[in-house]
Amino acid sequence: MRTLNSEGFGERSISCNYEIGRIAGQRVVIFVQTSLSKTSITNVIEELVNKVLERGLRGSRPDGILFFEHYLPSLQPLRVWQEVAFSEHEQVFEKEGFLRSIARFLRGEPEKSNWAVASPKWGSVSTGLATDLNAIVA
Repeated sequence: MRTLNSEGFGERSISCNYEIGRIAGQRVVIFVQTSLSKTSITNVIEELVNKVLERGLRGSRPDGILFFEHYLPSLQPLRVWQEVAFSEHEQVFEKEGFLRSIARFLRGEPEKSNWAVASPKWGSVSTGLATDLNAIVA
């Protein structure tokens, strides 16, 4: 499992674990709330997903990936598992200087880009799916 550190609201740090896996051929990303966090992964889920898209899944379209939040039962959450779907996503192109863009063009390379998400919606997770997700984070 990988660790992701970020700034939450009001400069409160967040540290969560995440795992990238597959269920029935579908790519999934699971964010696991750790007890070390000073804010909830739910509060910064867009930022966390965008960081994973930038680092671990560079170039992957988010509409082909399922995202989940997992709260350890020891934290006594209202829900242990939640699916997070994003109603908005867009391709974001990296800024580069004029000379670099000319060199890239001459080499025939495409513009470097990444994807960003917005407007999350949370949904429940079935017992069967939760079993499959638990196998990934175990």
